[in-house]
Amino acid sequence: MFKNKSSLYRIYRPSTFAEIAGHTNIVNILKTELKNNSFTHAFLFTGQRGTGKTSIARIFAKAVNCKNLNNADPCDNCESCITANEGKSPDIFEIDAASNNGVDEMRNVKSNVSTMPILGKYKVYIIDEVHMLSKGAFNALLKTLEEPPAHAIFILATTEYIKIPATIISRCQTFNFKKIDKLALENKLNMIAKKEGFSIDKETTEEIYFLSDGSLRDALNILEQLMIVNNEVITIESLKSIFYVATKKEKFSIIKNIINNETEKLINYFEIAENQGMDFDVFALSLIEMIKEIIEYKLTKQDKYLKLVTVDEINELKCSVAEMFNIADNLSDAYSKSRGTNVNFHYILISLLKSLKSNFDDSYEKVENQNNLEAKFNIEKANSENKTKIIDQENISSITEEEIPKECMECEIIPSEVTEIGIVNRPDFSSTEEVKKVDQVDEIIFKSESINEEQNSQINTWGELLELSNKEIFSEANNTTKAKIEVDAVVTMLQGANREARDHIESIIYQWFKYDENENLLDKESAKSFIAFKDTKVSAVSKNEILLVCESSIVANAILNSLMKSEFRNKLFNYLKQDYVIYPIDKSKWEHVKKEFSFKKSNNLLTGYNPVDSNIFYKEISESTVNLNPKAKELLEKATSLFGDIEVKIND
Repeated sequence: MFKNKSSLYRIYRPSTFAEIAGHTNIVNILKTELKNNSFTHAFLFTGQRGTGKTSIARIFAKAVNCKNLNNADPCDNCESCITANEGKSPDIFEIDAASNNGVDEMRNVKSNVSTMPILGKYKVYIIDEVHMLSKGAFNALLKTLEEPPAHAIFILATTEYIKIPATIISRCQTFNFKKIDKLALENKLNMIAKKEGFSIDKETTEEIYFLSDGSLRDALNILEQLMIVNNEVITIESLKSIFYVATKKEKFSIIKNIINNETEKLINYFEIAENQGMDFDVFALSLIEMIKEIIEYKLTKQDKYLKLVTVDEINELKCSVAEMFNIADNLSDAYSKSRGTNVNFHYILISLLKSLKSNFDDSYEKVENQNNLEAKFNIEKANSENKTKIIDQENISSITEEEIPKECMECEIIPSEVTEIGIVNRPDFSSTEEVKKVDQVDEIIFKSESINEEQNSQINTWGELLELSNKEIFSEANNTTKAKIEVDAVVTMLQGANREARDHIESIIYQWFKYDENENLLDKESAKSFIAFKDTKVSAVSKNEILLVCESSIVANAILNSLMKSEFRNKLFNYLKQDYVIYPIDKSKWEHVKKEFSFKKSNNLLTGYNPVDSNIFYKEISESTVNLNPKAKELLEKATSLFGDIEVKIND
């Protein structure tokens, strides 16, 4: 029977670097600095709870004053180490910033730091939960960190890095304590359980890892509770009786229920689990881990990746890798959106019902249809490009009438040259004769456009719209002008964002692409006119600006190019009932914008919202891309639409 009166995490708190679980890189860096006797005067340890920040701080504080270091580990035998282990060292000061967060406490530190150490060479100040300090206290601490005495070392520990002022961070050597890795935590649990006279199976240690979320202190608290209710052997059943976690058998049955379309069994299990108080966050993580192993085996056929399931169990599952990816995607999405909330039970259940094989087959068929449309278009596009013959200017070969229209037989086609800003060099239109000849091309283009318009008028369904979408977007993207949306402009716009305005714009765009049960478009005109907006998300709307996040840079460029055309803008703004500055950016740029906004906000660098005049914006962005006279630009655009990404030169 378990009889310890002290908590396990206190009894087994590491006293040397060798006893640390995980954090190999951090330990190696600190040990190297100790060996070389070269370390900074201030450290910042940041990371989630229970990952060893305070423990490593204490070990380092003990090591810098140890007289007999053994491979950078403190000896635990000298006077300095003994007093440190007893918590009585006159040279090590631990300050809890949560309860000592005032300016007076930091002023006391400032006055105390000037005195010399008693037993060792350094006075070490460990300030835990440093983010709890007041603004005045941080200012007082900053002065000490700026000009510290040679014998002073500061170790700051925090779980909320974002709350630490940048002026403090810049004066510290920062170490990020991530979650303790699974293997290191499981080994530590096995070692402690063995020392306490208990055995524990692998399935139980794995579930403890998920319950603790990578925190060793939390894991030891769970282990301690299990030791109280067990005699010598700790099993998954005892863990389930206290925390109600799913066993390996139950999780595997859930996967089988999904694959076999056993809806009722799936719902019944979740209802019972909810009534018994299951932690569905832990359930989702452990189920994703099991699905990961199944996918790895199905892709590699190597059992070295299997720890939770066996080959025979995987062979029981009559499913494809695509189905397993679908389950993992739905489950991961549900976990990320509902983690730590009181709706995680409902959200995770719905995500698994969504993953049922019958539902997956329906959605997969729709995706396949869309992919087939895209593939068909790409093949047609490639075939049409292959018909275009690229002819060297000095060695012109013959072109048959089947390969190019008769009216264009006088044109010489040569490889395009790309300038530094990405604009295709254009032919010289100074000659009247040349312009006259291009007018012949213009007539052909007009006929081609008439055909396209006739085809577009036949777009009635969602599937036809998808096929047209690829053509339109690729066509517009091919005319890329390399216009650039500045990150600072988007950051400024976000400061004036309004949720109601965003919802209003979202609802308008949503109406453009609505379709009935037969996938017939309800507003064909709007859907065709603003087809590129199909794959966008309205992320923010201010007084007169809209931020559109697109699936790719191709879509973003296509929208930006369309916006440079006044006719398109006028039609768009007529639908929106207002002129807007529209910023189309791709997902990667959106992530960059969010980081920039967060950084500026945390450092008080935001300049405030300043509306942008839409007329000025579109004028400036158009001027920054190309500088051609209007007539030449119009002719060139039409020639490019006919010949593709090539340079057209007219012979005399």
